[in-house]
Amino acid sequence: MALGYNDTIKYGNLISNFLTELYNIPIDKNFSLENYKKTQLDYFNTILLTLKNYLQNKNILYDNIKLLNLENEYKNYLKEFKEPHFIHGDFWEENMIISNDYQNLLGIIDFDNFGIGDNALDFATLSDFGYDFINIVLNKCNFIKDKEKFIIKVKMFEKWVYLDDFYYLFCNWKKEDMLLKEIEEMKKLNLI
Repeated sequence: MALGYNDTIKYGNLISNFLTELYNIPIDKNFSLENYKKTQLDYFNTILLTLKNYLQNKNILYDNIKLLNLENEYKNYLKEFKEPHFIHGDFWEENMIISNDYQNLLGIIDFDNFGIGDNALDFATLSDFGYDFINIVLNKCNFIKDKEKFIIKVKMFEKWVYLDDFYYLFCNWKKEDMLLKEIEEMKKLNLI
């Protein structure tokens, strides 16, 4: 979507208002951060194993060091993660209903991935708009204390989104052309 400057600011304001409300919903006091971290790491390892097996079975060359670096980056991130929030989990343009004049957020759809996690994931799914837009939204969100560290997490989750998309396609569609397209996107991001 190509927006003019004023529309970009309006759009960013609407998104930041929604995210601020979402991230302020209290989490159940019985939520176990350690169980969450274990579940996330298990899921991540399943995705990596599935991806490696797929690449090997299709004789697609890949750089195992890049995947190992991503794995280490994710493990280090999980060790440090301590601020879970309710997140949308798939917060991108097609899941937002915005009025034509960008004055109102009319609705948010597709809550299949809604749950508890890191709000950096929601920002990573906004990366199609570019980091200038993400910074506009971040500047309106007073809950982010260290924007530089947050952007580092967003960039890590941007990679995670591609891995997760691949895994979803592999498990649910198994259409070779879609899987290969996802592999090409991962190569462009220097993931594999």
